[in-house]
Amino acid sequence: MKTPVSLSTYLWFLVGLVLSLVGTLNGTCLHDSIQPIDVSQKTLHYATFNAKRHSRFAGGVPSRGRRTVEDFEPIRISPFFIEFENVEKNVQSLLKKVVGRAISKISQLLAVVPALNPVLLARTACQTKWSDGPNKHKCSGSERNYGGEYCLETVKIPDEHLEGFSLWSRTEKEPVKIFHQPGEGVNDTDYLLYVSVKDSKNCWLKDKHVIAFAGYCQTDQHGRPISGVINFCPNQLDVSKDSMFMVAIHELLHAMGFSKRLFKKFESCKPTVEDSELPCIALNDEKSDKGGSKKLILPSVVKKARQHFDCHTNNKYGVLMETKDGEVQSHWDPRMMESSIMVPTVGLPHQTVLDPITLAVFEDSGWYKVNYSAADKFLWGKGEGCLFGQLDTCVNDTKYFCSGSQEGCHFLHRDKATCQSGMFLEPCGVYQSKADNRCSIPVKNSPKDRGEMFSHRSRCFMANITKDSSASYDTQGMCYEFRCRGKRIYDIRVKSSRWTSCPMGKSISIPGYHGVVHCPEILGILCTKSNRETSTRQPVSSPDLYSMSTAMVYPLPFLINIVFEDLDYHYLRQGSQMDTFRRIIINRVLELQPLDRRRLTSFRVRRGTIVSFQLLPPSSPKSGPDGKRVYSLLHEAVFAGNFSIVIPDTGRKHTATYISNMPMFEESLPTPHGDGGLSMGEMFAMGTVLVVAFVLIIIAAICFQNRCCSCNG
Repeated sequence: MKTPVSLSTYLWFLVGLVLSLVGTLNGTCLHDSIQPIDVSQKTLHYATFNAKRHSRFAGGVPSRGRRTVEDFEPIRISPFFIEFENVEKNVQSLLKKVVGRAISKISQLLAVVPALNPVLLARTACQTKWSDGPNKHKCSGSERNYGGEYCLETVKIPDEHLEGFSLWSRTEKEPVKIFHQPGEGVNDTDYLLYVSVKDSKNCWLKDKHVIAFAGYCQTDQHGRPISGVINFCPNQLDVSKDSMFMVAIHELLHAMGFSKRLFKKFESCKPTVEDSELPCIALNDEKSDKGGSKKLILPSVVKKARQHFDCHTNNKYGVLMETKDGEVQSHWDPRMMESSIMVPTVGLPHQTVLDPITLAVFEDSGWYKVNYSAADKFLWGKGEGCLFGQLDTCVNDTKYFCSGSQEGCHFLHRDKATCQSGMFLEPCGVYQSKADNRCSIPVKNSPKDRGEMFSHRSRCFMANITKDSSASYDTQGMCYEFRCRGKRIYDIRVKSSRWTSCPMGKSISIPGYHGVVHCPEILGILCTKSNRETSTRQPVSSPDLYSMSTAMVYPLPFLINIVFEDLDYHYLRQGSQMDTFRRIIINRVLELQPLDRRRLTSFRVRRGTIVSFQLLPPSSPKSGPDGKRVYSLLHEAVFAGNFSIVIPDTGRKHTATYISNMPMFEESLPTPHGDGGLSMGEMFAMGTVLVVAFVLIIIAAICFQNRCCSCNG
């Protein structure tokens, strides 16, 4: 029996669905058009860690070239929300949460040599300086109409963040006139981020969907950006929370160094750390394909790209960049790097990743040390060789590229999609999807005779099956449930059918259906946990990256979800069944991997039936292995069909069918159909029934009143 849904819940569901659909729009990035070529430079003082290295530094300021890992600590980013007075409270709250979440992610990815003193930004009020005398290099004349400092002409920098400004005579020991006293600066920070919501001509560009734009404002003496701005366009604040988060990450990476105006300032022949084994490869602007695209050739970038694409023969290998009028832009070429956070248009949140190749750019700058363990899994073009993404190869239909406008599957197979090209992809095409194309979301108008199933374990497969022998369908992307059974074996399940083995590269028939389902050779995508993860996941800190600061990094509990599709959720809710069920699960986990049972905590059971619990980090070697090891064992057992339990009262055996270490449902999405919740169609029907019933009650009341009035007459 299904739990009734209140009218208010139904309305909130519709609102959430509308917002999630609005948030699917791809945003256009304006970084290259708004970033000035020259910005102010401010000398910062950096910490030194021992006397041996101190002798190499001039005045306590370390050189940028060769450092050890111990010199680096997680970057400290201080956000300041400017001119937020006219922004609605709920929007203020949303942006502060989104920006805070983006900063948290970046701080776990990137480390810098920390600034020693409070950060004070430079003023540009001085027009002339003394060239000799006791006050050599001090200001002798000021700019006319100086009105303060602005970041990209977007926000005014507060005076408390700026150095002082005075005029000096050639010889006097005291300034002739003090215009501005020095501000207090910002303590415990390495980067000042200004966030604004201002209408701008950049927000209303023809044929462009601009959600936000960003850039850096000032750099330190080594070229590292130390301040920047992100401006969110007020006319585009109706996108979803996750979409806004991805936009914030994209823009923040621009403002911290992923910018064409900074690439040539990288010290590519000076590895970031002393133990680096990277070759000395300089930037390369040579044309790399027939379309005139150029490539970025930097040590870490080349190393990560070779590993990912499995290219070890091309001596001039590099990563293709977006190229406009023969000039490299500040984005990857999407033909080679589709789904990366730094392609020109940010895609759907669950399809966009913060990949290792993008992070390698920051390591090659010489300013950052990268925590690659916190990067997202990048699957686009994995293992496809040196020519992947080139015009010669991407015009052919493959599992990554397509032609025409046919219906199919996104390459991750979590969504149905349509083949599309565009400004940055021409003449190639890729399968692109919208938020309502997800196989995890019930679709109201899905043809009933095609056997589609929508749930958290559904994936997209090319098929033309139908129960109607008189009907005929073109092959297109369809959603069916899926599970792995081994390294090269997976099964699919169509509605009203049993699990059917789907051999890679073959086409199979489904009992009771006409037509076939095609089984793609994509086991590396389907049967890894990576395609159930998104870049919104909490990054994992690497214990050996920041050896000076590990005391500040606290291990997080490891989330585990296990699904039993044949368990009665409502039965478990009765009496003390839930406590019994919890003990059974704990004992089964301990059978697979002995560990301190006190580490298993925060049990929840949701409709489905989904068992969620957390595994606390080990407090000692005796308390068992870490969460990753335990999850790996459970993952293997579940997908091998070996994680089973027996309920004492019924004596029935129940086998887990799915496992995940990510939250199973997004808050804005409905419970997947078939998991005890109501489908979208059911909720619409319920709403219709309520409205009709309400109208009938009013009509009946009016009729009754009129009848009574005639009686009294």
